[in-house]
Amino acid sequence: MAAASTASPPANRDVISLWLTVRLHPDAPLPSSPFSPSAPPSSSYPFFPARAVADLAECLDTPNFIPHITLLGGGFQHLSVEQITSLIEKAVGGARDEDADSAVPRRPKKVWKPFFVRVADVESGDRPFQCIYARIRKPGEPAPSTRPSGSACGVSATPEASLASQESAKHAPEQPGIRDSPEDLFELHSTLREVLYDAFDLPYRGDNASYMPHVSLVYAETDQLSLERRATLAKLLNATAEEQETPEEAANRTLPGSKDADADLAPADTFLERFERARERFGKTIRGTFVSVSSIEVVQTSVGSCADAGRWRILASVPLCRDAFENV
Repeated sequence: MAAASTASPPANRDVISLWLTVRLHPDAPLPSSPFSPSAPPSSSYPFFPARAVADLAECLDTPNFIPHITLLGGGFQHLSVEQITSLIEKAVGGARDEDADSAVPRRPKKVWKPFFVRVADVESGDRPFQCIYARIRKPGEPAPSTRPSGSACGVSATPEASLASQESAKHAPEQPGIRDSPEDLFELHSTLREVLYDAFDLPYRGDNASYMPHVSLVYAETDQLSLERRATLAKLLNATAEEQETPEEAANRTLPGSKDADADLAPADTFLERFERARERFGKTIRGTFVSVSSIEVVQTSVGSCADAGRWRILASVPLCRDAFENV
């Protein structure tokens, strides 16, 4: 199980991160850049709509980037790309352990196989790289509902749609053949943290106090997208394709902090109408979708502005064992 190296070592001003790259579907190849061909406009449900990042970037005039879950950040200043890749291969079972023939009894090493994780909800934050994001379900957290859930920031289900959804929910099993395994994700994070940081007596400094896996949807500075506006957009993105507005809500809805909110009569082509068209292109639904985890990417990122995200590069990819999906 050799890692595929695709680029030279990063420049000094860049840092290394480990990603779980979001693919168009479980068997799709890795995207080479944010500008790789995306799926045609349609719903990818039940899988995460990978084209959502590009569609939202075009709508909001924000940076485009490869959608991903950050597995480990921290910079990795103490290791080369080759060392990182080798240690990952050993940790996930893809390389021979030199101590495997030791006479000392050892706990069997887990061989990692592809698994799925699932979006719990869409949230917003005050950081450029956590502006609007799809948060991944944690172990023990209830499975997300993909059905209409009343009102969400002016987006609500009509009585008829609510009744139909409730009735269909009684009889339709939830995505037979697919279940998420957040326990595997958190265990993989802990395993690689031990191998790549703890083993070198180095503290790991992630972006959050505790691991909070997510797929970022929008990168932006606060002067480009205010906290109030990003919170409103996150609530809209948290709605599924089955959640609908009443005609009165659609006619009267305005976006906090937008010029529409201060205008006596909003123009026909309002920002929110453009935003809804962007949602329609990727199928609208994000909450409850699945992300397949089949490889670990070593990525060159930067510590500068989020505007640099378009030039981030995948340097190497270590696949998990492809014999079978462990939880399918």
